Amino acid sequence: MTARSSPIIIAHRGASGYAPENTVASFDKALELGFPDIEFDIRASKDGIAVVIHDATVDRTTSAGTVLSASGPHPVQSLMLAELKALDAGAWFGPDFAGQRLPTLEELFDRYRERARFWVEVKEAGRGLEVKLAALMARHGLRERCAALSFEPVVIQELAHVARGRFPVGLLVVRLDEEAIEQAAHLGADGIYPFIASLTPELAQAVRARGLRLGTAGVETEEQVALALRCGVDGFVHNYPDVARAQVQRLRGDASPDK
Repeated sequence: MTARSSPIIIAHRGASGYAPENTVASFDKALELGFPDIEFDIRASKDGIAVVIHDATVDRTTSAGTVLSASGPHPVQSLMLAELKALDAGAWFGPDFAGQRLPTLEELFDRYRERARFWVEVKEAGRGLEVKLAALMARHGLRERCAALSFEPVVIQELAHVARGRFPVGLLVVRLDEEAIEQAAHLGADGIYPFIASLTPELAQAVRARGLRLGTAGVETEEQVALALRCGVDGFVHNYPDVARAQVQRLRGDASPDK
């Protein structure tokens, strides 16, 4: 597998530098800026619905403290979907976003199925999210437009089993090393996605030698974008995808990097 001539820039939790993460406002902003590749996180509600949220609790990014009767923290898995939908998921970011709600995975698939490519991070094991994700991909005809990711080896193993090669599966790691590369291959992942701080050209070459896709996360500065380019990554996530695009253009000296 060869590296892309220019990496895909993936909007991290949507264009989360400009709008509240993992909300329709953030995903709409990413598309408005010209970035159809959107990354987001899923967890299961108490009643087993795949909900788009990063944290294990709703307290940081919603109005849980003022809406729910019990004092925090409020785990996502302890709340029914109706309770989650009652929360404001935008006001914490700014008054212009008040009224944003936590979307479900199916709602995102419905809304963006013709316009986006989905990079779905499964945040927890043991809740059946792997099967739910695969089933919703199939129902909406999105296998060709989705990738499934996780930090959890047991989730990657299950995703690889249910995917059966019909959609790509990527292992997320904090630190890239030879052991992590071997683990990704052993688990049946198609790719590995480390944080940029641990990425080197030599390790990138080792990833390629195992036939794996290579992406990276935690990219914030132009120096980190430059490192991602030197390592020939297939893609990277960024909170400000338009800023990243301008940096790629500047570093590459061209005006048309892949989005």
